[in-house]
This record gives sequence, C-alpha cells and structure tokens, in this order.
Amino acid sequence: MPTTTEKQYILGIKVTGGTASDVYVNIRNQRTGDYYKVQTSSNEAAVNLRKLTDNGDPKSGTHTDFTNGDIIEITVSGLRAGGTTHTVNRTKGGGRVSVTLTDVSTSNAPAISI
Repeated sequence: MPTTTEKQYILGIKVTGGTASDVYVNIRNQRTGDYYKVQTSSNEAAVNLRKLTDNGDPKSGTHTDFTNGDIIEITVSGLRAGGTTHTVNRTKGGGRVSVTLTDVSTSNAPAISI
C-alpha cells in the first residue's frame, strides 16, 4: 500500500492558441522551488508532481513532497508563450489545466530577435 507521501498527482496540461508549434511546459512548485520541464506532444503534456526536483531532472536532485494548497506555476515557452497556476488538492489525485498561448513576436517580447 502506498503511503500518503507516495501518492501520485498528475497534471494534464493542454495548450491552445497561437500558431501550431512544439513548446516547453515549465512546472514549478512555488512553496518548495522544485521544478520540471517537458516538451508538449500534440499540444498536450502530462506531468506527475512526484517528478519535480530541485534541478528539474527527475532522475537526480532532491525532491520535496507536494502538499494540499501548494501553488503550481505553469509557464509555457517556445514560439508561443503563456502561463497559469494550479492549486494542489490531493483528494482529487490530479487536475486538468488549459493554457491559452500567444505567438511570441518582437512587439510582445522585444528582447526576441527574429
């Protein structure tokens, strides 16, 4: 039997808007600073919060467990950008998040050179 600290929490993330292109989804727990980065596949990504680590690599680094009420930052980067947040509710075991993106251009991201 898994213990409470071993419980899985899956975030299903769907990105929409902007010109179709692969983007990276960056997930960060605001309380612990643990994070993870994953590339979308067909505008979707599934992330297990147990994979968040202090260096973004699920195979190494330390992991601080997530808990109820943790705010999860979700930012998207690539040729499209956007972001949102999600509040952890462990009784549900996960959540579905939709992020609307806009194309990155020299007018909305002046530091970008195209």
